[in-house]
Amino acid sequence: MTSKRMSLLLTGITNRSFKPQPKGVGLKTIIEALEAGLIQIDGEFKLRRVRCKLTPKGHAATKALSTDKSK
Repeated sequence: MTSKRMSLLLTGITNRSFKPQPKGVGLKTIIEALEAGLIQIDGEFKLRRVRCKLTPKGHAATKALSTDKSK
């Protein structure tokens, strides 16, 4: 689950407001994160750009990533 693109996605968005996915993150990664319950999307997939934000599970995964990198 902690691929480079998934990490980029999780660290590039917040749990407060919907934001476009970071550059370098494709729809496949968005779908994987959505199915894993890490993010939620705002509306539909439009022109390969999706607005998303973290779920509580995604926020916890982001914290776990940051603690792994600090070790």
